[in-house]
Amino acid sequence: MASSDQKSYAGVRRLLALLCCVIAPGTGVAAEGQTRAQPTGDGVLLQVERLDSDQGRGFRVEFDRPLQIVSDLSGSASSRFQLRLRPVRFVADPILRNAVTWRPDADLPLKFVELETTLSQDLILNLLFSVPVRLYTEVGSGMDSLRFIVNSAAEPQPMPPPEPQPPARPGGPTAEVGGNEPEGDRIQSYAGLDGLDNKEMVGEAYRTISVGEYDRALVLLGRLREGGTPDQVRFAMEFTGVALERSGRIDLASEQYRKFLGAYPKSPEKPRVEQRLAALEGIDNIATAARRTRQQRRKRRDSDGWSSFGSLNNTYRYSRNVDDRGDSYAAISMLGVDGDISARHRSESMEWQMRFSGGHYQDMRSDGDNNSDRIRYLSLRAETRGRDYGMLLGRQRSYGAGILSRYDGATLSARSSEHTRVNLVAGFPVNTTKQDLFDTSRTLYGINVDFEELLGALDLNTFFVRQDADGMLDRQAVGSELTYVLGRNSFFGMVDYDVHFGELNAAVLNGNHLMESGTRINWALNMRKSPYLSATNALIGQGVGDIGDLQDILTDDEIDDLANDRTRDSKSASLTVSHPLGERFDISSSATWLDLSRTPASGGVPAYEATGGQYYLDLRLAGQRLLGERDLSFLGVRYNTMQTTEIWSVYANSRMPWGQHLSVNPRFRVDYRDNVNGTSQWNLAPGLQLQYQTRRHLLYLESGLIYYRTDYPDLDSRELKTYFTYLGYRVTY
Repeated sequence: MASSDQKSYAGVRRLLALLCCVIAPGTGVAAEGQTRAQPTGDGVLLQVERLDSDQGRGFRVEFDRPLQIVSDLSGSASSRFQLRLRPVRFVADPILRNAVTWRPDADLPLKFVELETTLSQDLILNLLFSVPVRLYTEVGSGMDSLRFIVNSAAEPQPMPPPEPQPPARPGGPTAEVGGNEPEGDRIQSYAGLDGLDNKEMVGEAYRTISVGEYDRALVLLGRLREGGTPDQVRFAMEFTGVALERSGRIDLASEQYRKFLGAYPKSPEKPRVEQRLAALEGIDNIATAARRTRQQRRKRRDSDGWSSFGSLNNTYRYSRNVDDRGDSYAAISMLGVDGDISARHRSESMEWQMRFSGGHYQDMRSDGDNNSDRIRYLSLRAETRGRDYGMLLGRQRSYGAGILSRYDGATLSARSSEHTRVNLVAGFPVNTTKQDLFDTSRTLYGINVDFEELLGALDLNTFFVRQDADGMLDRQAVGSELTYVLGRNSFFGMVDYDVHFGELNAAVLNGNHLMESGTRINWALNMRKSPYLSATNALIGQGVGDIGDLQDILTDDEIDDLANDRTRDSKSASLTVSHPLGERFDISSSATWLDLSRTPASGGVPAYEATGGQYYLDLRLAGQRLLGERDLSFLGVRYNTMQTTEIWSVYANSRMPWGQHLSVNPRFRVDYRDNVNGTSQWNLAPGLQLQYQTRRHLLYLESGLIYYRTDYPDLDSRELKTYFTYLGYRVTY
């Protein structure tokens, strides 16, 4: 028995040893962590990256698939924000929670980025900052990233991202900053201002601050202070501090805010100026250190050499079922160790990156045998610094270009022109991360071409892909994907056609529109096979593991017929509308229609009838600062009607910070199911999550209950309770 126990924990020891070897030499972490960070595990969130200085003060969040914004609460100043997202392409893999820890500084006070799923399978992106800020959100090209510009909390509205402007020409008399700044802090006036009246100067001051022309703004504000109306003078005094802060002159900005508070102790702007001053005083030392080391940090980041970063995650999951007869048993008792490690080497011409992400999971039940080792990523990437040529080898995951999931193999890419990239793919499909590396029973290869920035805003990918299973053609498809992002509108379209089966696997069209009023409209039309048509669908219900077993008793044509029989046609349409109610609330409503075709009886598998039209309706109200100064909460009602049942659901969730490091997240859900056979069911699911987070460490505890009660027409009711507890600890470096 001791020998068996030692063997079962070997995976944990091997993983810890590997982590120790990689973490020990990670000397380049401090610089790298300020530029880019990756999450632990295998969720949709890929990485968070600081924007370059010429793109504005902010960051970009990258995902592994295109997403649309359904609603967001980023209209007001806060240290916590929440965006609701939705995948535009159906993916069968489960969507897992994952997060990135960031080290805040004066330029970017970001602390934490988290992505989690909801009842309706939408995604919630949570953003946490060390001080209150305002955000301007923009969908990235390809719709697989979001770009956030971070503005001061004192601004009355989010500033748009800076756009290229012609350089201003100095000229005319000199003017003091704000009229009363210390000796030596003087700037030149600019041509083209003499003809502006005071009202035009106010508008021009807003514009110049928003695009980063701070010296020009200071000249305008100085003139307003000398000759404006009382309201314009008060405006100029406040926004002189804003311009100084945005240009990095923290000491002068703090002094200007103090002058404003002394001159206008009862003004309506006082609360936001006080908040602004408190934030600056809190980060002043950080800002000074950041200015002193920014040049050295950038030099280290861009120089030759290795840097490493990653995280180690330990989890324990426990659940116990108790029925109405008093029987009790542990359904889950699982200990997990996950590691996610990246090492990067940069030179003048190349960038290399190695990544490992995997874990060991130990079933702690006395009779449990659900132990497993998983490898999610094990890859080597090489790319020229100009991204003209690239290579990715090993276990990797890709969505799009006709590739349905993970594979072990190679991706080679080369830029053939300024807007065209050719990609070659070859390898072995991976059904599950438990699978050993390089299972050669199935093969995959294909070619796809990216056409970037066509017509300025259109990205297009065309692809051919082929898969074989045990020497038999499994899938052979051609298709195209396009994304179009222009201003407040974005579109996604995709077609996948299997030339072997002569069937359309998928046709998808999605749109997202943001109105001037803040109303956001999402719509989607989908026709697809469920699952995607392939010869391996013939394995469904057969009790065998691979096509080779079927080939012993069936011809290839008969296997294809079985695959067709096990594949349903899925049609769906959805519409979601969200609208902000002031700065604190957002209301959204969605309607979805879904229809699945029937499947015939064959190969010993019974027929499944068509579902007919299924309807899903959802109404959700989200708000912030309801229970305190920094909480985020939402309340929703959901209704589903299907062929044999109707379901009503009410759900609520609130995330409340407690101090600087602790947050409390209570949640509740109740479902009522009414079935056509006369039975009904109540489900109640209260839960509570506690999360304690510092710069490098994250500790979370989640516990709750799921209560089921089923009522029968002529029998007694049955009850079942499931108690669960999840405990986790993650350290990043």
